[in-house]
This record gives sequence, C-alpha cells and structure tokens, in this order.
Amino acid sequence: MAVEEEPDAGELIKMLEAKWGVSADSLTAHEAAPTREKTEFDVILAAPGSRRDAVIQAVREITGLDSSAAARLVSNAPATLAEDLSHEEAHNAKRKLEAAGATAETR
Repeated sequence: MAVEEEPDAGELIKMLEAKWGVSADSLTAHEAAPTREKTEFDVILAAPGSRRDAVIQAVREITGLDSSAAARLVSNAPATLAEDLSHEEAHNAKRKLEAAGATAETR
C-alpha cells in the first residue's frame, strides 16, 4: 500500500487558485493596505466639574450657543459638543474645557 504524499503550500495555493479563480495575492492585499489616519474628531464634555460658570462660558465659545443652551448641555453631561473637527480644533476645544475645570475627551 502506497502512502500518498501531502501537497506543499505552493501546490495548495495553485489548487485553490485554479478551483475558485482567485489569486493568493488578492487575499493578502487587505493585510498590506495602509491604515487610514483619523482626520475628524468629536469633542465630548464628560463631566462639568465644580466651576460650572466657567465651563458654560467655554461651551459657549466652542459651540456658539447662547447661555441657556450651553447651560443645558453642561447639565446633561456627558454630551457631544462638536463633531467632525480637525485634530487641532478638537484638541483646542478639549484644552479650553479642561482649563475651565471640566473633564473632556476627543473621539
């Protein structure tokens, strides 16, 4: 009784390509694709902190809202204050909120 030899990896690839009509290169192309860098960020007010008036003022500067709308956002934290900002704009808004005593994040 003869022992059948197992095909090596190269032979297996050729068999799969022939059977399903795909290229092994196309299967690995996904892995080689560069990852895209995130370009748009959201600014979230996580918690207002103890200096509520200062945070409301910072929210007004970031959003352009009037005092009562800004106060509602601060009262309803966590809240998204701005969406689709550049990295620099989001970082500046976060820094402004933190300087006012709030806890903020960018996503």
